[in-house]
Amino acid sequence: MADWGASGRVDSYEFRLVDPFTLQETGETVSTIEGESQLSFNYYGDNIATGTIVTDADDIGKLVRVYHTVSVGGEEATEVLGTFFADSSTATAKHHAIKRTHACYSTLYRHTEDSFVQDFARTAGTNIVGEMRDIVEADGGHLRTLPSLRDEASRTHTVDIWFEIGTNKGEALRTICGWCGWELGVDPYGYVTVGAYTAPQDKAISYEFEDGESCTYAAGYDFSNTNAKAVNRCIAYFSRTSKQDDPDKDNYDPWPLSDSTFVDLPERSPFSYQRTGRHRTYVLKVGDACSHDDLVAQAQRYLDENSGAYYSFQIEHAGIPGLRVGDVVRYVNRRDGSKDIDLRLQVAEMQMTLGPGCMCRTTLREVD
Repeated sequence: MADWGASGRVDSYEFRLVDPFTLQETGETVSTIEGESQLSFNYYGDNIATGTIVTDADDIGKLVRVYHTVSVGGEEATEVLGTFFADSSTATAKHHAIKRTHACYSTLYRHTEDSFVQDFARTAGTNIVGEMRDIVEADGGHLRTLPSLRDEASRTHTVDIWFEIGTNKGEALRTICGWCGWELGVDPYGYVTVGAYTAPQDKAISYEFEDGESCTYAAGYDFSNTNAKAVNRCIAYFSRTSKQDDPDKDNYDPWPLSDSTFVDLPERSPFSYQRTGRHRTYVLKVGDACSHDDLVAQAQRYLDENSGAYYSFQIEHAGIPGLRVGDVVRYVNRRDGSKDIDLRLQVAEMQMTLGPGCMCRTTLREVD
């Protein structure tokens, strides 16, 4: 494994303009002020990736794709950090020099800032990926299915679905994914992605922040726990009035008319019923019929993401090529706290300064 924190590391960045409708690079670049641009990634955020790009007089009239190249100890890696819309900007001028600061958002912004101009309705039997593609491509976006969805790409709705006029399109896309146990995302090249949701407990470790090795993280950490909205039970259910019981029909439906389940935080959680003596329950209505196991998985996913009952660490480290929000890492620290730390944690947020070392302020969230 490369020692990305070793001395002699050199980081460089390139900002290439991209056609917003084709996602192809135009051959033009943007001149920026070194070390002043920042990117922020939030696994649970609506747009996932945002940032500020600071240019020396250049305006940004298209999408901008950010490239990062790092070399150290004979190793070199180049990665695309993201493709962004440049929205609002501010400028300062002094001694004939102009500095523009652009607020930037991932291409999910195209959908999170838009709403249906008429009711969006689809009947039972509609292909779900095709329906999502209709929503994304209606605004000039591009949808890419991930390999994890290969076995479910032909999945269809078992009931009629409807989003009324004025519904936010990003919200509709996430709702559909929630019904199916899928996950909405965006890749570095600007494609909206949809794939099967994998619980953080089931993810492989992507990187190890090892104590005293590779020099990747700075001394010290901040620690917090959150109980502001500590839901400790989720009830999930679906209910409908009819279905196709004939297995010879194309729209045969093996699921029952209705089903329900619930999941609780584990007893070891400080916000579990066994610790607090009360239930704080969220009721999740699932739009599409599914197997009981899938229903349990959807309830568990909601609880994992919304219970508020988790610990998190904030650390500073050198940029690690390929590390993304949503990844699971091992964090080992035996030097800074009163107790040794050796934990599996999920990368929940990452604030990245595009300068020497590509330094990151990262929030690592408890997995178990």
